[in-house]
Amino acid sequence: MFKKILISALILLMFLSVKGIAAQAEGLTVIHKQLSEVAATVELDETISVKYTNQTDSKIEIINGSKVLFSDKAALGKYEDVYLVSNKDIQHVIVTKRLEGTGGTLSFKVLQINGPNIKLTYQSVDYSKARINLKEGKIQVQYPVYKAGDSNTKPSNELIDEISINTGEKTTLTPNSTDQAKANSFSISSTGGEETPQERIKRIASTVTGKNPANQELSKKLTEKALENGIPPEILKAIAWQESTWRQFYSDGTPVIGFDGLGIGLMQITDTTLSDEEIKRLMTDIDYNLQKGINILLEKWNYGNKRIPTINNNDQELIENWYFAIMAYNGISMKNDPLQSSTTYQDKIYNHIKNYGLLETTPFPKEVLDGNIYYNEAGSLYFKELSIKIPGPFTTTAHNINNSQIVRVTGDSVNVRTSPTGTVAFKARKGELLQIAGAYRYDGSNTNHFVWYPVKKQNSSTVYYISSAYLEKFYTDVKQDGWYVDGIRYLSQLSISNGYPDGTFKPNSNVSRAEAVKMIGVALSLDGTLKKTIFPDVKPEMYASGYIDATYKLDIVNGYPDGTFKPEKSITRGEMAFIMKKAFNYPDSYKKAFSDVPSNKFYYSAVNALKEAAVLEGYEDGTFRPDQPITRAEFATLLANQLN
Repeated sequence: MFKKILISALILLMFLSVKGIAAQAEGLTVIHKQLSEVAATVELDETISVKYTNQTDSKIEIINGSKVLFSDKAALGKYEDVYLVSNKDIQHVIVTKRLEGTGGTLSFKVLQINGPNIKLTYQSVDYSKARINLKEGKIQVQYPVYKAGDSNTKPSNELIDEISINTGEKTTLTPNSTDQAKANSFSISSTGGEETPQERIKRIASTVTGKNPANQELSKKLTEKALENGIPPEILKAIAWQESTWRQFYSDGTPVIGFDGLGIGLMQITDTTLSDEEIKRLMTDIDYNLQKGINILLEKWNYGNKRIPTINNNDQELIENWYFAIMAYNGISMKNDPLQSSTTYQDKIYNHIKNYGLLETTPFPKEVLDGNIYYNEAGSLYFKELSIKIPGPFTTTAHNINNSQIVRVTGDSVNVRTSPTGTVAFKARKGELLQIAGAYRYDGSNTNHFVWYPVKKQNSSTVYYISSAYLEKFYTDVKQDGWYVDGIRYLSQLSISNGYPDGTFKPNSNVSRAEAVKMIGVALSLDGTLKKTIFPDVKPEMYASGYIDATYKLDIVNGYPDGTFKPEKSITRGEMAFIMKKAFNYPDSYKKAFSDVPSNKFYYSAVNALKEAAVLEGYEDGTFRPDQPITRAEFATLLANQLN
């Protein structure tokens, strides 16, 4: 009896063993390694290893013995995972990389190994905030689908792409089949059982609860921190809205975590190198999270002229100049390439500024990037030219107007209220001048990113409230119906011409040679860094020294026979025409435009050329008065005509 039982047991064991071998032969063997170090070499099996560095510009190599089979680079990104998938005699390596930025742009490559050789069999598209699993010989990519108005943490939908490791065939699973796909998928644990970055964040988040501040308090935080760090508040508020809809916590008190399981909190900070303590603080401390986001945005601004283009004179106060820094905050990728996508992250931010801040900005003219964007072999986006000129007008923040300052209404028939949420007292006309009557107040809605200024009419004590979006600083000595008002306003928006500390513009004052050269230099985006010049009467610390040096080297201006420049000397109308002609490359013109401009004067052809181009005008009596000093109002009109 015992012998029969033993024989039966042996037969059953043999059957189970054979069945196990068959299952192993038919299935997959998967080795997964997280690439979590700054630099390391990891072994996938006895012959294949992976050497990588994860820094600002990362690199990876797949090595068989001493031979490099494959290498790849990631500009402003990191390699996350590598998988060795073996199925009978076929081996594939899957390499994933994720670009820096809140977009969490993920891509991967599938490589087939055949002895000492390797070939690329599949290159994925860029996925925003995606997660990867493996399922029975397929790569499963779960990713969000955003509609207009969605924040990065709350997409309208999600999809799953399944890619066959062997054939590269791709199938997109509809939302109806998503649950089934999730049930069938499995996550591969790293060799050694390391915790994935997403698992670590989920573990820490499970210990945290909190409550969001009131919208008015958060608007105040965003505004004050933005101004403190030299960022237009409209930009910071729009980014915080796009990332999290102004939330640090969900309604149930749990911390806001991105779809990819990596982004944290209000500003969706994504950094897998942080310690557990730092990650927890990003979840619990909204001020810390906000400052981290600000630091990242400023870091991206400083990529200018290195990794991303600067715009015009790179003035940080102009909202339009932040276009590429905003792009980099989310990620320098094809999804944010304006020549490839109509829904780039930076366009979403400017739309939020318009829709929630009620502030009109000049749309970025994407055609200036034609021929300027290219992709290297690794698929990284680069710019050929790192200094880009775009036309204005340009926009500054409406959050920095001081008490008692005169402001100009920029909209048509703007509501002026008895209180921020009160009834409409009257409608202000475009161009109407008002006076600020105290500190602004914050709105209680997270979809109103503007502030409310208390204002009063001139020579009145009654206080009303108006949205900051419809106000701009104006000069106390500039008449709103003056012939020169549009020129002054235009140059002020371009930060080319500024007023005086007392709030005046002094439109009837003469323009000095130094002032003229500085304004032209700014308009041409020349280097205005203070420096030593060849002129003994221009000191290095003099405000226009850099522009004087730059325009002299370009043969736009010259000094006097005695070697001086005479920076404080008033410039005449004829001299200004001569300089403008050289600065903006007008051809000579000998068609006499004014009776009082002699043909033997050095400025004769310049005056004629600018008159033909409708850049300058004379006086009502038909004269030009070339030897008369040009006033600030006249020069503002002249330069505005040239630029606009």
